[in-house]
Amino acid sequence: DIPDVQYRHRIAAIRRKTELSKWLKTAVSSAMDTDLRENLDTKWDRTVFTLLSGYQIERACEAAADGGNFKLASLVAQCPGDAEFRADLQEQLEIWRRERIDAHISEDTRKVYALLAGVADTLEGSGGSGVEQCPDVDLARGLDWKRAFGLQLWYGLPMDAPISEVFQAYDALWREGQSSVAPPAPWYAERADSADSTWKLPSQTQHPDALYALIKLFADPACNLSAVLSSFAFSPSPADYRLPWHLYIILSRCLRIRDLADRDTPVLRGTEDGADDDGVEGHSPSADLLANSYA
Repeated sequence: DIPDVQYRHRIAAIRRKTELSKWLKTAVSSAMDTDLRENLDTKWDRTVFTLLSGYQIERACEAAADGGNFKLASLVAQCPGDAEFRADLQEQLEIWRRERIDAHISEDTRKVYALLAGVADTLEGSGGSGVEQCPDVDLARGLDWKRAFGLQLWYGLPMDAPISEVFQAYDALWREGQSSVAPPAPWYAERADSADSTWKLPSQTQHPDALYALIKLFADPACNLSAVLSSFAFSPSPADYRLPWHLYIILSRCLRIRDLADRDTPVLRGTEDGADDDGVEGHSPSADLLANSYA
């Protein structure tokens, strides 16, 4: 029975990660297409990297073939690849760096090889100066937080890595203060017209995006709803508690998988014969405040 339980948990974890990947692929498609439209005149290798940032493997393979690099197209077609595939590409990148060949390879081509090799944060350059100068490359630079998270989900960690490890990998990068990795900003803060808001918006790290908070709830069992039910995580309005209240009802009252941190312990009530019956659920001031704010 124990192996059967382990297999079921293993299969459930893989299916959950697959569904997360499908959702994220859809969620980043708009930003990816915007980058493609704004860079129509760029070279084929930048197009390939942009498509890979949205996990569009087939389109990236076609773009590499259209650019005339059939060798890279054949490598992209094998993405994400197994451990041996990644190790071979990592060895190739190391040879380029050691021999200072990378200075003669375009930055976007190096970024594509890095993703295929499982490098999703910083690709080390050979340094040097003058013509052979080749600096490090930050792969997540210029990407929104969901695609930066996607680099870890799709490329940075093995396919069998749990969601919690993927989340921790992304979380550590932006919390370390790396300017190239976008923090989990809410949707309105990512838009160009967010500065026109009539509300005084908080910092992105103080109230991260609600989608990021939902992933954190799954990845961190110790996280409670009190840490994620901020109005600023959903809307630029400090008075808009519609979605936070509904999320609280679904996760706490219906599914009962998370609750607010300040809820009192249940109070047991006695029956007529003196036996203990079901407990009366404890009171939560945060729940009252949330319901009042929604009303």
